[in-house]
Amino acid sequence: MAVFACGEKTPKGHKYKVITKGDGIPVEAGRILVIDLVLKDANDSLWYDSRQGESPEFITKSDPMEEGLGEVIGILTKGDSAVAHIPTGVLYTKTWKASVPRGMDPDAMLTFTLKVKDVIGAPEYSQMRSEIEAVRQQKVAEKAQVQFVQDPTEFANYL
Repeated sequence: MAVFACGEKTPKGHKYKVITKGDGIPVEAGRILVIDLVLKDANDSLWYDSRQGESPEFITKSDPMEEGLGEVIGILTKGDSAVAHIPTGVLYTKTWKASVPRGMDPDAMLTFTLKVKDVIGAPEYSQMRSEIEAVRQQKVAEKAQVQFVQDPTEFANYL
């Protein structure tokens, strides 16, 4: 992929490229990175996009970060955006601590697009999670109300 022609490598050799430079201030261990994350497979099929959900990803910086995606995230600073290629096998075994599913090529590359939106502490994280949960609960309540109006018999039977 051309985007990696001038890219860099993590200490374990995983390729990444910073697309947009952020503030350049290293993130201290224990701080929480607020990240938009998009994951696509080698066929460019979308596996995951945090922007389509109710919440960005929250990843706590540790020292050292785990091999693979963690290494790349550990290098990023607030405001950085980057693209990284991580083998499927590394993602499953090192990041997710799981076996590679049967039929998946552990050497197939996955593409991650990352944007560090913010770097926060535990109090800010708790506040953000509370706000996200309140919005989620409101949506659930609104959906329940619509369901009640649309199909009161089914709803009454459910109760």
